[in-house]
Amino acid sequence: MNVARWRALCAAALMAAAGLARAEGAYTGVPSPAAAVRAPSGGRAALMAYEVRSGDTLYHLAQRYLESPEDWCVLARLNRVADPRRLTIGATLLIPADRLRGVASQATVLYLKGRVVVGEPARELQVGDRLDEGTALRVAEGAFVGLALADGSTLHLPALTQLTLERLRESDGIGGHQNTLRLERGRVDSRVRPQPEGSRFDVRTPLAVAGVRGTQFGVALSGDGARAFSDVIEGRVAVASSGLPQASVALGAGQGAVVASPAQPPRVLPLLPAPDLGAAERRVERMPHALSLPPLRGAVAYRVQVEAAGQGDAPPRVLFDAVAPDAPPRLNGLPDGGYRLRVRAIDAEGLMGAEAIAPLRVKATPIAPLARSPEPNAEVAIGTVALRCTEVPGAIAYDLQVSSDPAFSTLLAEARQSARCAFDVNITEPGPLYWRVASVAQGADGAPDRGPFSDPSPLVAVPPPSAPGALDQSEDGMRLHWAGAPGHRYRVQLASDEAFGQVLQDVEVDEPSVHFDLRACQSYFVRLRTLAPNGLASAFSAPRRVSASAGLCAGDGTPVRTPHGAAWDTRRP
Repeated sequence: MNVARWRALCAAALMAAAGLARAEGAYTGVPSPAAAVRAPSGGRAALMAYEVRSGDTLYHLAQRYLESPEDWCVLARLNRVADPRRLTIGATLLIPADRLRGVASQATVLYLKGRVVVGEPARELQVGDRLDEGTALRVAEGAFVGLALADGSTLHLPALTQLTLERLRESDGIGGHQNTLRLERGRVDSRVRPQPEGSRFDVRTPLAVAGVRGTQFGVALSGDGARAFSDVIEGRVAVASSGLPQASVALGAGQGAVVASPAQPPRVLPLLPAPDLGAAERRVERMPHALSLPPLRGAVAYRVQVEAAGQGDAPPRVLFDAVAPDAPPRLNGLPDGGYRLRVRAIDAEGLMGAEAIAPLRVKATPIAPLARSPEPNAEVAIGTVALRCTEVPGAIAYDLQVSSDPAFSTLLAEARQSARCAFDVNITEPGPLYWRVASVAQGADGAPDRGPFSDPSPLVAVPPPSAPGALDQSEDGMRLHWAGAPGHRYRVQLASDEAFGQVLQDVEVDEPSVHFDLRACQSYFVRLRTLAPNGLASAFSAPRRVSASAGLCAGDGTPVRTPHGAAWDTRRP
């Protein structure tokens, strides 16, 4: 082929490649939005080195490895090759990574919650589904999904996200992996495995492009689509506005970028620090559960994720993912077990901050009973106190703890009761009390399995009121009275025997006096107890003998009566 013919073909090929690049963001020597994404080490589009082997020509290399056979001209221009058919064995050629064709791969659904659909008509995804490049995913409200790529990288798409797997390619002899994602709404969190030379991992939005070689980062769009966000947890990410591909910025761990216009360069900002989760394992004993965190200056919202740790090299599975303003969202729907908790704060710009990670232990079953009586903060008398609680289906026993402090650091009593959630506890000292109960079920191994304790129920132990003291009778013996106290009521029992085996009258009165219609010539016994305003009652007083005023009695003990039928009163003249 003569030089003129070669140059004509090359010019035609370059024009065709330029048109393709404008349509697809390919390498042409004029940076496209995709090509402008800098590798972590700097420079324009990623270039990989290829060692020329025997029999190689630019035609052969382009036909076998690149997007189009006409790309031989791109190689010729990039490497200043005079004759595409004559290459020096062992020489190094530079090949634009974004022109490598590769072999189409798939993404696999690792986990999901809620409704995630693909295609038209919409098809709902299931765990294990395999997705081809070009697949567009739509995540419904309250849902999320995790994907694994062929290179070992993973993606997490939260609720209300729309993302297209625009390009999923593996190496076909040379080069690395080629993954391009197009985010149209929502957010994508990427954990990118370290990429071999010549690989690309890009996330594109209408406003910006973010590219990496191996890192953990997120890309998001505001709800109105007016701003694009990038945030880096580890590694480095190159970000460029889609209209200024040459003006890319490199973000390191703890940095973020905001792009408000494709014609403006990214604005780089520090991320909020990680929330303080403390060093100890977080324990959850009931659902829903509100996480307690120290205030974080600058935080306007929080994202909480809970994941089950993967086995071996298997990636972790997200089980809970939610965002809430002002405070972390409440955990819910997690079965008992061990997990990993991830919490990030979100600033007023919309950037997600650094990540806090802590172990999480959920032990919420069997559920705890509810306190029935006494009422919270009730006053109870020193002595035997009856504590009653609801029963839980499936429970084989109940455990009780009583303490003088709400942290239960000092226990006054412990007990286990089978079948019924009812306890009678002896309290000897006055003061505040707290009691709580846990259910005990039979575990899978047959051993007792105690669940979490209920919330503490407060009481106050007080000395019981005193029984009435001295008892006075009226002259006719029919009215009894005693010294009382304001606000107190009294219970009075009248019996015909000292043991009160036969109670004749049992009354409650508001005043410290009572009237009985007693028969003369017969003795009675009376006893009293004080009923305090707080509901406590004293013990009964000792029995006292009472009787009506003396009259004339016959030998059989019956009263002698006047002609008018009244009992004869010896006090009358």
